[in-house]
Amino acid sequence: LRLIGLSFDVSDSVQKPEVLAITDSRPFKIPSLREVFGFAYFPPTVIIGPQVSFKRYMEFIDKKYDVGQDYMKHGIKRFIVGAFYLAVYQLLSLFVVPEGLFLTEEFGARNFFYKMFMLSIWGRASLYKYISCWIMSEGATICSGLSFVSRDEKTGKEDWSACSNIKLRTFENTYSFGDYVASFNVQTNFWVFTYVYKRLKFLNNRNVSHISALLFLAVWHGFHDGYYMTFFFEFLLIHFEKEVSAFYDK
Repeated sequence: LRLIGLSFDVSDSVQKPEVLAITDSRPFKIPSLREVFGFAYFPPTVIIGPQVSFKRYMEFIDKKYDVGQDYMKHGIKRFIVGAFYLAVYQLLSLFVVPEGLFLTEEFGARNFFYKMFMLSIWGRASLYKYISCWIMSEGATICSGLSFVSRDEKTGKEDWSACSNIKLRTFENTYSFGDYVASFNVQTNFWVFTYVYKRLKFLNNRNVSHISALLFLAVWHGFHDGYYMTFFFEFLLIHFEKEVSAFYDK
């Protein structure tokens, strides 16, 4: 995804300068092969993300971020949080919902409500696997200095959210499916919004743009029909929730 975005940016800078207003992640010059490889294989982001713009990466390389002295402390804190979520995932998947549980005859004989309850726990545990990796990766980007955003001169409080891929408070407390999606895989969602959804503005139809963005994600994941079913249900749920919320607000 990073290289697809970089290709868009370079193409725009050469062929369509007027399109550059769409994204803030554009490079100001065509990168060298060394810069492309450094961007693609930057250690904290190479395995599981998060998505980082080429502009931010080059500003980091040029040492434009004054990260101060406490960056390691912030990074280690995120690593500990990520390790906690990984431990919860391991415990749930080993003892509460072990692999293969849903295929056993014993589970098939249980009542409907028990099945739904266990399925809910399993779904949550599955998400914790991704969350733990994202948070630990975020800790690595903080330790490198790539995640730095700003520092409050009065309080000294620092913002290290540039590479945050999960909004934990929102994710753990929300009752809204829209907030659920918005708090999960944040950087990838922003990438898709910037490089797919907004570029389809000329269609003048939000639903078509939304479906196209989700279809892009499904194709990017692979050709298994489960991906397409998942993103189709996401589209239905988001729009159903908007309709129902508007109805109850009235």
